[in-house]
Amino acid sequence: MDRRRLLAALGTVGIASLAGCDAVTPSPEPAPDEPPPERSGTSLSSPSTPVSLPYEGDPPRTLLGSPRGVLLRNATGAAQFVTLAVDHADREVFLDNREVPPATVVRYDGLVRRRTDYRVVAETAAGARHVRTWRPTGRTGDLLVTMDDEVTSRATTACLKACGPEAPSADRTLHLDNGAEAPTTAQVRLGPSWNLDRDLSIRVPGLGRAVVPVPEWTSDYPLRVAYGDREVRWEWRISDGQNLFVSVDGPPRVRCSNTVRELVVVNRPDRDRVLDLAIDADGQRAVERSITVPASGERSFSNTVPPAGQYSFAIRTDDGVDRSFKTAICPAAGPLLVILDEENAVVTIRGERRETTVDGRA
Repeated sequence: MDRRRLLAALGTVGIASLAGCDAVTPSPEPAPDEPPPERSGTSLSSPSTPVSLPYEGDPPRTLLGSPRGVLLRNATGAAQFVTLAVDHADREVFLDNREVPPATVVRYDGLVRRRTDYRVVAETAAGARHVRTWRPTGRTGDLLVTMDDEVTSRATTACLKACGPEAPSADRTLHLDNGAEAPTTAQVRLGPSWNLDRDLSIRVPGLGRAVVPVPEWTSDYPLRVAYGDREVRWEWRISDGQNLFVSVDGPPRVRCSNTVRELVVVNRPDRDRVLDLAIDADGQRAVERSITVPASGERSFSNTVPPAGQYSFAIRTDDGVDRSFKTAICPAAGPLLVILDEENAVVTIRGERRETTVDGRA
């Protein structure tokens, strides 16, 4: 990776705004050696040996019905400088170095069309590194690479014809996440039980994601997802935002965001205080610490609160404040604030930060 580190030090590629969704719908498979599409581009590899994109390589070869790309998501609370590389055998297919703002997805569309094994490497300036073998197929879409507490990746898929001809493209989207290695099948029902909009059986690949377009609605929208012997029921409110994430590989989890939040503790009285704080995210202990906060001041802790659908808080101070409560925080937003008054404590959000999408090849 020495050459890539050097490129990273030389500068970044500019970012242009572009609206988009979180997956690409695969197309039916063509016959081998189908003629390449008219649109092509050039990878960011060595200028002396340019690679035409989408990459097809030398024959004999089997081509996918449509090109596949990579989605690079920054789910941390801070900007991340990252190098992304895609290789086939000993040939560099694509390389990019850039700073990715927080709560941002960079889309690298149309990188590969050949059905084969690719080596994907994502490495941050902080030293986090993820390497995987990626083999796109007719059943899967783009590869999603996420920077969080660590760098991970998963294949995406879509429900295709099962969603019906009136399925919207990206107005609202249900994301089914499978963190287990084995694939699973989820039964998805959207809409009121007396008049379902969708009644689907969706295969979610192992370590992958299935993306389901959702009809537009004007009030609370019933959602039911069953997998194995578990079931999730949720009233999807308009205020929850346009994306909902449901885990289908363990205990039921529903989230409106995959962004790790900054924790900020604000002390309004004019005296120092000691706070014992515990936060559970979807039933799992996420934060447990004792914090000294200065008079009329605040303390902040980046990348502290993981994404979740339900949070539980236990707040105790050395001068007698003792509060425990549960809350759901939607949609995706900025730092989570714990505010200490004279005799009370509240939890709220400072500002709002929705996830945005940019074009990595613009």
